[in-house]
Amino acid sequence: NAFSSHSSSDKVSESSIRAIGSFLRGTNSIRQSVIESDVLSMIIARLYMHRSSAPVTSAAFDTLSFLLLESDDLKHQAVKQNIVALVTNAMKEHNENEQVQRSACTVVSGLALLANKELYRNLVTSNFCELLSDVLVMHKDQIQTMQSACRCASNLALSADKNRNLKHALVESEILELVLKAARCNKEYKLQEVVAWCVWGLLTNCKSSCTSEEVSAIVSVLTKALRANPTRARLNQSSFWALSCMIVNFPKSREAAFNSTLPMISVQSLQTFCENERVILPVLWFLHHVLNESDIGFVKTVAGLGAASLVLKVMKKHLDSPQIIEPAIYLMGTLAPVLSGDLVNESILSGAILKAFSLNIQVINVGLAGTFFVSKVSGILKAEIVQRGVLNLLEESIQIHFEDPLYGFRALEALANIGSAENALELIELVVSLMAHFEHDGAIQEKGIDTLIFIIRSFADDMYFDSGTGTFLASVGCSAIKAQGKNLKTQENAAELLYLLLRMFDSATFQFLVDDGVQDLIVRSMKRFPKANKLQYHCSRALGEVFKNDDGAGAEALNGGAVECLVFAIKKGNNNRMCREAACSALCSLIASASKSERELLVKKNLKNVLSEMKEQNLSSSAEKDIDIALGQLSSWSDYFLPW
Repeated sequence: NAFSSHSSSDKVSESSIRAIGSFLRGTNSIRQSVIESDVLSMIIARLYMHRSSAPVTSAAFDTLSFLLLESDDLKHQAVKQNIVALVTNAMKEHNENEQVQRSACTVVSGLALLANKELYRNLVTSNFCELLSDVLVMHKDQIQTMQSACRCASNLALSADKNRNLKHALVESEILELVLKAARCNKEYKLQEVVAWCVWGLLTNCKSSCTSEEVSAIVSVLTKALRANPTRARLNQSSFWALSCMIVNFPKSREAAFNSTLPMISVQSLQTFCENERVILPVLWFLHHVLNESDIGFVKTVAGLGAASLVLKVMKKHLDSPQIIEPAIYLMGTLAPVLSGDLVNESILSGAILKAFSLNIQVINVGLAGTFFVSKVSGILKAEIVQRGVLNLLEESIQIHFEDPLYGFRALEALANIGSAENALELIELVVSLMAHFEHDGAIQEKGIDTLIFIIRSFADDMYFDSGTGTFLASVGCSAIKAQGKNLKTQENAAELLYLLLRMFDSATFQFLVDDGVQDLIVRSMKRFPKANKLQYHCSRALGEVFKNDDGAGAEALNGGAVECLVFAIKKGNNNRMCREAACSALCSLIASASKSERELLVKKNLKNVLSEMKEQNLSSSAEKDIDIALGQLSSWSDYFLPW
């Protein structure tokens, strides 16, 4: 009624709008009756009518901020009624009025997380980000306004992944630089907290690069804030999320973070907020990211602060929280190489890591963390890991997450680190079943071959296949060479797999490979990639195994191009000694197993000169011995062809 009767009065409109705001802070029934009276349209109408009045405008924005919290439906309605234009026009007209600027930022902050394309388009076309940067410059001494502006920037940054133009506008408006400057000028902890959230949002969604100056500013501002407010939970939470994001997105910032007092502060935070999951979660991720792949001296420094004991304490308190257990296991894996064997052993025998993994085995990310941990400690405590049942636990996790084969391969590689020849066949069977289940997925097949090579290479001298497993693996290698002819990586892996299988010489597997034309497949691969040293190396070794064990290999080598490929690898091996020696060794094996007629043809191919020239190179003693034997075998036939 007041709206209707005194629509032209600024004071009545301001008072009426503020009264509505008071009702919105009341009981649920009062709030609902206010909303049902279409108060949104009434307030927007008064904004149009009294746009020159700063008191009415700020009152309307304050009330709208509360109203829009009620539902996303009201937010969508506000966008349709062009709320963004009202806000930006008011910010321009009342640019020196602190209350209008603060309440305007609060309105947009409430709208920012709404998934609405029209909203983002309006914010960009109205240059809202430039207006926001003006607020950060003109009202830098007003704490509440700065908080509102930084919170608005934070929410916009978190939404920027949905709109490329909004992301660009935030970067161009130099929001990051301005919020960091605001934090340096105002030490109030609530502002520092909002600034940290804003930095996190900008680094997560907007910044594709960070200058060394920006990294230094972020580290400096957040370090000072944390030192001044060590017991403020939300400040610690927001700051460590921002710092963790900075290190992940910009790895070069790791050294700057470590050279500050942040590692010590983060360990203190673990101790202070041991019970608070929201705080320790980003702290754990920060420590893992800052230490992983860092200089070993950095890791020792943090370990010396007692980080490992604190992490174990956190794990015991949060065993049923996979969100905490995941980074905690990663961090223990990162710390493990610099801890004493007794402490790592204690971390396992105490049951913390094993129990945490077991309780959260259904969570795939915890499983991935477990594989990381095992790979880091397998060299330190292999026997203890096996004894405590980690091997069985990893195998169980593979079965649980069978539909995610890439997890399975990671787990299998971890198992190979702690396994033995006795269980290697079991691991191979798991790889085979995963590959068979996803036979049409090229990426999975490639990763599967990688994993097979890793396992077989680890135990090649001590394991034997049954014919079924061997022939299947042989078919995998041959099929990969045939199907992925242009993929060098797959060709390399397949060639190495074939070499390992040929070297192990299971008769059924070997015969399968011969029948499938393994020599021809290898020769074609060598011709396809003549300058790829790694491929030439594996192919040469595979041919050497064929020549040693296949009676019919010599004739095929002479007619199928194998000799020419090996000679080319020796002469054009790009100064790669391993590649040239492997090719030379294969030729020596061919000469040793050749029949009388085949040796006659090998002499005519001038192999004596090729091997003699090779002997003049800097070779291993075994290579020199092979060449001497081969030259002796060829010499007995070369005399037969002397002109007299």
